[in-house]
Formats: sequence, C-alpha cells, structure tokens
Amino acid sequence: MGKKYTVRQIEWDRTDDRGIPRDCIDIMKYFNKALERGAYPLVPRTEPITEEEIINRWIPSIDATITYIAVDNDSQKVICAGTLFIDPKNKIGELSITKDPDYSVRGVGTDVTKAIIEDALSKGITVVVRTSKYNKAMYRIMEKLGYMPNKLIRDYEKYRGKIKAKDFDAYEWVIQPA
Repeated sequence: MGKKYTVRQIEWDRTDDRGIPRDCIDIMKYFNKALERGAYPLVPRTEPITEEEIINRWIPSIDATITYIAVDNDSQKVICAGTLFIDPKNKIGELSITKDPDYSVRGVGTDVTKAIIEDALSKGITVVVRTSKYNKAMYRIMEKLGYMPNKLIRDYEKYRGKIKAKDFDAYEWVIQPA
C-alpha cells in the first residue's frame, strides 16, 4: 500500500487570477485553521496569515526559502508544510515545519523534513533545526533521519527573545553540506 500523501516543492508559478500562488493560499488556510484550534501553543504568532502577507512578504522571499508541502492524495489539502529560511550571505537556513494534527499519517513530517534537508545540502546550504525539549515529534524526526542534536540551548527565551516560557530549553541540530 502506497503513501496517502505526496511531498513536493511549493509551486510558485501556479497562481490564481490575482497572481497569488495557489500553494500559498492552501498553506495559509492550513496554518490559520491550526492556529485557530490552538494547535501551536508555543508559536508566538496569534494573528492569522493574510493574503496581503503572502503578497508582501512570502512572494518577495522566494529566493531566500526552500519550501516543501505534503498534500493528501484524496482531499488535495495541505497536511504538512516546511520551510527553510535562508540567510543568503552565510548560506545557512533555519528549518520550520508544521503538521496538521488532524492527520495521523505516519512519516509525513519526516518526509517533508528529509526533502528540505536534501535539497538544501545539494545547494551547499547548512541547515539549522531548533526545537523545544517538549517537541518530541521533531526530535524523533531528526533521530529517524540519523541526526543527533549538536547542543542543548538553555533558557531558549533569552536566545530567541520572542517566546516567554519557564524552563524552555531547546535542542539544536546543525547539518552541513559534505
């Protein structure tokens, strides 16, 4: 039995009549639905993503990101999205990934993460992954892919400056091209 989803790179050129990439609209709907349900309690964002944000922020940053999505083969809904935000000066990218909690598809987060890491490394980009010690799913994904954290960051809120949580330690992986 094959997988019930397809992992692919975001299609920036498949747009609606306003010029907005359809994949971005699908990611926006997916993320806003999860945000509304409180699926991301540690995400410092409380406002939904808007079409204006896609036009003014996402589209101009095409060259500074690598984005993959997983799409449910039956419903064609986005069920997982991952983006590597790249600093072009240093060729280092930080990975962010979210999975729709309504889908219990095993391996979707791993497959999206693997696709992004492989794509980045093939382009000579170093991948950085940081996650709280409470995000056991991301830790397992990295472990499944054969990576162990390089370090544990104590008092993550001091490091990031955005998240305020007591005892918020984070793991960090740094994956460099060969």
